[in-house]
Amino acid sequence: MSCSTLPQKHDYYTPLSYTELGVVGKKQKSVHKTDFTTIGIPKYEDKVRLRVIEKVFTKSIFNKYKKANHHKKTTTNIVYNDSIQPKPTYLNIEIEDKVSVVETLNKQTSIFNYLKRSPRATLVAGLQIIPSATFTRSFKKADAVYLQTDAHTKQWFVFYKKGKMVDRLDLTKSTLFGYKLASFCWEASSRRKIRIATLVDEGSVCTSMTKRNPEKLEQELTKSSFEF
Repeated sequence: MSCSTLPQKHDYYTPLSYTELGVVGKKQKSVHKTDFTTIGIPKYEDKVRLRVIEKVFTKSIFNKYKKANHHKKTTTNIVYNDSIQPKPTYLNIEIEDKVSVVETLNKQTSIFNYLKRSPRATLVAGLQIIPSATFTRSFKKADAVYLQTDAHTKQWFVFYKKGKMVDRLDLTKSTLFGYKLASFCWEASSRRKIRIATLVDEGSVCTSMTKRNPEKLEQELTKSSFEF
């Protein structure tokens, strides 16, 4: 059995392929690289509130960006120099409304059943991107940003201003260079059915009232039923 250290909190991985926000799957780790394989794409028919923060590049983040896009043809041309101001910027996009995500996953049978059988499954909870000019304009104009899935399971970033939608964009012309994962914590309902309780940063410990492994939780419920 191989061992590895738990990832640091809020750690972002370098993507080896395109990765979407809110999808579920498994992290594949080897000595030299870490990749994420998408297994399921939940349908977020009700929009999910996001937290979008503009950040200034540091040398380490810029090196990560270069590594992620070394073999790709990108639509962005970022130049970084420690001595030159202003520094280029990027966006951190993270799921803020985790409650809505949990409610969605508990209702979608195929996704739920996969997660129940896969204790190590994770969800993409954050992205690091260099936005396209259009995405930047919409972000600066909006006061709220949401994730929403259409009928064809295509993901959209929906921008609102004073309660009205002002734009809807994907990341086609933006450059992805980092992704962040979240793990699942499970609980038993009042009817003794297991369900997803919450999302936590990958590697974080679940509370005493919840469990990381849904199969073990189900076994405990079955055992207690026989004892009763």
